Amino acid sequence: MPRRHRAGLVALPAGTADDSAAADIIAHNRANSHVMSAGIAFAENAHRKDLRYAIPMALLFDQLFVRCVCHDRLGRCGSNCRKRATAQGALPLIPERGSTGARPYTPTVPPAPTAPGDLAGWTDTQFDTFADLYERFTSLWDRIDPSFGQWFADQLPARPGNGHHALDLGCGAGRQTIQLAEHYSHVLGVDIADGMLAIARSARSRPNITYGHVDVLNVTPRRHGVFDAVISVHAVHHVGPPDLVLPHVRSLVAPGGIGIFADLIDPGGWVDPRFHHDRAFTTARAAYDATADRHAATDVLRLMLHEQWLHQAAAHTPLTREQFHRCYAGYLPGARLFDLNPLMAGAVWRNTGPVATTAALAAAQA
Repeated sequence: MPRRHRAGLVALPAGTADDSAAADIIAHNRANSHVMSAGIAFAENAHRKDLRYAIPMALLFDQLFVRCVCHDRLGRCGSNCRKRATAQGALPLIPERGSTGARPYTPTVPPAPTAPGDLAGWTDTQFDTFADLYERFTSLWDRIDPSFGQWFADQLPARPGNGHHALDLGCGAGRQTIQLAEHYSHVLGVDIADGMLAIARSARSRPNITYGHVDVLNVTPRRHGVFDAVISVHAVHHVGPPDLVLPHVRSLVAPGGIGIFADLIDPGGWVDPRFHHDRAFTTARAAYDATADRHAATDVLRLMLHEQWLHQAAAHTPLTREQFHRCYAGYLPGARLFDLNPLMAGAVWRNTGPVATTAALAAAQA
């Protein structure tokens, strides 16, 4: 039987997996849990040996909870077992409260490209490894919070048919590409993740959309022409530094055309692996609260604690909000800047004249 701790949490002995009992305990613990910074709830001052605690997203999914390699069961068995589990690679992600956590994740970071063409022929195997999870995550979040989709739609021409050619740089699974197709005669969506492109071709195909495995820096005016609309969502910071990428992207916008850009920003702490661990559990918790769907919340954890997800996050640190504003204002003079949410900023630019002056470019680099 479950035991009630003085701190208010209900604990299950390791090995308990009764869904009906768990549902009642989850309801109790949602009101009484003391949630750790990394998202794992324990009763404060409670003895942790041989117990796991019932919280949404972790209780019913063994693959997401800590398995003690000493005793071959779920649950934390004390610091010695934790150290042994970490040393054997069984516990790479979740830090204890008040500690520096388990073994930090320190991937090898590839160098940023230094000139257009450096990415030619590269396949993004990182995004390919979690393409389906990412598609489910973005679909879930579009339902929970449609504000970004609405913001993007508001930037497009008021009436369809006002433009001929549009370009989606880093199109992924085609979520914005398909919106462009309602306004432009032909849309080119490019990405270097074949798994994402496969989803785009399957789920978001239109007669006027062409999807292609082409890296952002290899789309050039000479090869592909210029476009009435150029967009990029969550891609620029993956491609390279802004002094390389933004002038290149600007060159693809035809006179009178529009550029719509949105990217992640670093609110502080991005380079610390614990930032991403905490963000994973915070996001999963928000997903559960919004949907009461434990499977959806678990998918969030599977994605955001995925080794390759953490690798790409470590390899590609986005700009801070201040840097975003400075760089986009410098390289896209006259751009309207938007603070879309705590982790995202946007810029909308009209090509109404010549390229940026040397002074503006120098200011952006400062």
